[in-house]
Amino acid sequence: MSPALFLFCLEYFSRLCRVRKASPAFAFHPMCGDVGITHLAFADDVMLFRRGDFSSVDIMMGCLSHFESCSGLAVNPTKSSVYLAGVRGSKRAAILARVGLQEGTFPKWGNFTLSYTGRLELISSVIQGVESFWLRAYPIPPAIVSKITSLCTSFLWGGSKKEKVKFDDICASKDEGGLCFKDVQTWNSALLASALWALRSHPESLWVQWVHGHYLKGVYIWDYVKGRRDSLLMRSLCDLRDTLATAYGGRGEAIEGLASCCVGGKLVSKLV
Repeated sequence: MSPALFLFCLEYFSRLCRVRKASPAFAFHPMCGDVGITHLAFADDVMLFRRGDFSSVDIMMGCLSHFESCSGLAVNPTKSSVYLAGVRGSKRAAILARVGLQEGTFPKWGNFTLSYTGRLELISSVIQGVESFWLRAYPIPPAIVSKITSLCTSFLWGGSKKEKVKFDDICASKDEGGLCFKDVQTWNSALLASALWALRSHPESLWVQWVHGHYLKGVYIWDYVKGRRDSLLMRSLCDLRDTLATAYGGRGEAIEGLASCCVGGKLVSKLV
């Protein structure tokens, strides 16, 4: 199926869910009711959220059945699962029978079910990978950084509140005896440097055009004076700019320093 056709089908399914959720018999998942979430769609997956009662499940299955009759696309029972929480006994069995799909189990990431190597890999590839998504777009306050570091440290040492090795040492390279973890505060600054560089080198970006139109208004980012009413991100970029200028010995030198961290015209955060 082409991406365009997939989007058309998904849009139809979303509208169908929007209509069906208006039924008095429908109840949201307890964690989704405040914002009215019925489903989340990804590139090749759809997650449906409902309260664990018969009427809500029947409405969900009715949506899927109607969608199948209109599009010819059906749920693949071998690749789909149902996850139930807080539903037990005969009611659980009845819902599974109504749905006709296998019951899935949630992954267990507890400290005592993973080896030390497993916890290392989970923090490095998953947890810090999720961090990078946010660190690229938002300046993270020191209190949040401290909390993230505390959680990662506790998880790494199996729930122990006492650090066996300082986190700064863990963030060192393997040649220096560390584990190559990312220091959150430093990584945040390195990723935000990409946004600072984009304001100079990527005028085609919609975000860059908006910043120029709303804030800079013809002023070069390295000459812009931040204001009290600027957004947190804009003020943080100005602080980062000044920090780089101080570290390099001048704004011109800082620009050259960032340019030296580019590969193919794109700033590489790891080099920063």
